[in-house]
Amino acid sequence: MTHIFTIKAGPTIMTSLTIVAMVWLGLWQLERLEWKQDILSHIAEQQSRPTQRLPQQIDDPFMFEYGTFETSGTFAHDLELYLFATGPNGGAGYHIYTPLIRLDASPVLINRGWIPVRARNPETRIDGQIAGQVRVRGIARLSRSPGPFTPENNLATNNWYYADLTAMAEAVGLPSLAGVILDADDHPNPGGLPLGGVTRLNIPNNHLAYALTWFIFGLIASVIYVIYSLSRVNPDLSAKPNSVK
Repeated sequence: MTHIFTIKAGPTIMTSLTIVAMVWLGLWQLERLEWKQDILSHIAEQQSRPTQRLPQQIDDPFMFEYGTFETSGTFAHDLELYLFATGPNGGAGYHIYTPLIRLDASPVLINRGWIPVRARNPETRIDGQIAGQVRVRGIARLSRSPGPFTPENNLATNNWYYADLTAMAEAVGLPSLAGVILDADDHPNPGGLPLGGVTRLNIPNNHLAYALTWFIFGLIASVIYVIYSLSRVNPDLSAKPNSVK
């Protein structure tokens, strides 16, 4: 038996397109890997620093992101914003964003933590509506970009789906808000709500595995194509028969 490699237009085009797509997806995941590694390095660097006083003026918000800061002021509870979020046990609820009015600096928006849907009405968690001067410690965050399927924020109904500091400042009527959001730490609030400490610092990084998976799929497609294109031929049967005398 011998093998002949036969090129057929349909399978060749389909396999070529598949391989190109697999390689492109693999390279894209490698780009995502580099992006994720930069984020994780930034988080590690910022978290290695001691807690600092949140300054009066923030010129470069990125340099503050994921750093731990503390500040003091008075909560403007009547200006609460409600961002849809999943709770620690998977339940539906909200992150409560509340402006903190500071005497010596611009107000800063505080993500006080998570509450269940049933506790959206502040009167159901009145103990947690702390009055007077408070000290808040938390992690600085920036505005987030919406995903492809994230609904638009609705200022009219006070329903938020992603943190947009500019839009939130407009919603609460405080255009001079500090350039970062402070995610409050997990220090318990009176009455148990909101539940602070919502910042995710252990961000998963599986992009290398994803890249290798796409490259392997491309290799498998190549092997299948080669096997499919090899035809087994019996040389005795393929030989020209002798003419009959």
